[in-house]
Amino acid sequence: MLFTVCLACLFSSCDPVAPSKQLDRIKSLIDEHPDSALAALRSLDTLQFSSACSQAKYALLSAIAFDKNYIDTTNIRVIEPALKYYSQVNDKEHLAKAYYYKGKMLEVAGDRDMAANCYSFAYDLAESTNNYNIKGLVCAALSRIYSYNRNSKQELLFAQKAEECFRLNGDEKNAWIMQSIIPMCYANTYQWEISDSLYTVFFEQEILDTTIFANALFKAGKTKVRKGRPEPDVACELFEKAIKMGKSPTVDDFSVYVYALELTGNKDGVNSYLPALEQLKHNPKNAGTVNLWEYRLFKHRKEFENALSCFEGSIAAQDSMLIAILGHSLEKVQKDYYAEKSSRLSAENKTQRVTIILFIIIGALISSLLIWMIYRSRNKWIEKAEEAASLKNDLALMAADNAESNSSLAKLRKDYIQTFKEQFTIFDDLSSAYWSPSKRHTKERTLKVAVNALAKFSEAGKLEHIINSHFDNVMSKIRADLPNLSENSYRITCYLIIGFSPKTIAILMNMSVGSIYTAKNRIKIRFENLSSFNKAQYLELI
Repeated sequence: MLFTVCLACLFSSCDPVAPSKQLDRIKSLIDEHPDSALAALRSLDTLQFSSACSQAKYALLSAIAFDKNYIDTTNIRVIEPALKYYSQVNDKEHLAKAYYYKGKMLEVAGDRDMAANCYSFAYDLAESTNNYNIKGLVCAALSRIYSYNRNSKQELLFAQKAEECFRLNGDEKNAWIMQSIIPMCYANTYQWEISDSLYTVFFEQEILDTTIFANALFKAGKTKVRKGRPEPDVACELFEKAIKMGKSPTVDDFSVYVYALELTGNKDGVNSYLPALEQLKHNPKNAGTVNLWEYRLFKHRKEFENALSCFEGSIAAQDSMLIAILGHSLEKVQKDYYAEKSSRLSAENKTQRVTIILFIIIGALISSLLIWMIYRSRNKWIEKAEEAASLKNDLALMAADNAESNSSLAKLRKDYIQTFKEQFTIFDDLSSAYWSPSKRHTKERTLKVAVNALAKFSEAGKLEHIINSHFDNVMSKIRADLPNLSENSYRITCYLIIGFSPKTIAILMNMSVGSIYTAKNRIKIRFENLSSFNKAQYLELI
């Protein structure tokens, strides 16, 4: 504290004509003494920073000081002078830092789309520098953004890049932090063995931060529960160790812990926690997570009525998540489009400048050589030929742009279909229970409730309307292309589109499973024989 006060007094008494030197002194201590650096910055008279360079330095140092002192700010005006100045002088390293800190401010404000935009600019700029610190920070931020968007492959890729950059920069602590995150990224891509081995290596290292270490214990425990062959006993040990370290579990961590206790057979412990879970569900932000894990808990107990109730409670949350994921995907497509458009406009402006210069030269020649009329005609012909070539090139560019856009939209549509179908997997879980002979004899009545719920949800007109709203009126198109299909065939097509298995469809249609397989094959053959523009979409959906 005494050091901070003395430093603030020193800077407040500095010569006001040397602001650049004052800022350089603050920069030299911002890593080791960020609190002192922030105090020194606050003691300075900002009116003395008359030059754009000094204003940019002060803005960037302020943003760094806020971040290192764990002060969250959403006021992007703090960093704007740095963005403006470093853009003008094309200082890529400092501009990358400015975009990174603007992205953090936007992320804190909840605007993840714009934050991702800033981080992308920062990443492109940092790639052309040798500053591994900013590269690591930007890669870590992008990994976090992709985690929000459920893009696990990109989350893992950028987490690995961040760890490598911090290691090359000699930043052991940040590299260690990324090593606590990477195993969960592998778990999110269902690579359980790699995830387990990396967690083992991480937990054997020296603890550099107890909060980070406890978070890693929670994540490792959740991984032990999620994997194909759960290890609930190990998961409970990890959760309890994290709690003993003083780390409070999140709602998700607590819900997983209760489910892990259920898998170990500790029903008394689980029953003691159920009231707390019910209390947590009163907050809409927690309802989706708690309902999901309670659904798994009650399903494990074979209490299917309670499981169905929890499932219904999680539907709204799953819909919100689906909309959020699609929104971020659309934002990415738009971002790529505008980036491409900006690049193309830049190239067109350059071409226009060259064209103007050429016209000036041609005009000067024509005005001085009016006596030679034959050359004027020849120059006009050359001009027409150049215009034709330019138009041809423009058409080629438009065709290439259209092909690239179609490719991006096709990928987006596949992601949409997969996410849409995953929403209905719980229906198949209930249907599988219905087909199990051992379960039908003991839980016939409860399972009938589930079947009735399925039937009510899947009323033909209602379901077809939902599918049309999500997939650009695809059922209306199928009816137009195949008007002679039976209503049962249209209904089976609806169930195939949302991802129901033949067993589930057999329940809903009151038909045998074999008949459903036969109907599915016939529908697929009818689609394959179509000459419709929508043929590929139909086949992809079923």
